[in-house]
Amino acid sequence: MQTSVTFKNLDPSENLKSYVTEKLDRFDRLLDNPAEANVVLSVEKFRHIAEINIIGDRLNINGKE
Repeated sequence: MQTSVTFKNLDPSENLKSYVTEKLDRFDRLLDNPAEANVVLSVEKFRHIAEINIIGDRLNINGKE
């Protein structure tokens, strides 16, 4: 799975990036064809936000927490 990680108002960390790719590689086992994942990690005041968009053949998953 191709994964791109973007940091907003947060110091880029190789540990966070590897954690995200490790977790998304688990999800990749469930998919037949390769997919693309865009991850945005941001901080607003005291809220830590993670947005994930996974795009595949006939699959489009958006998540925000």
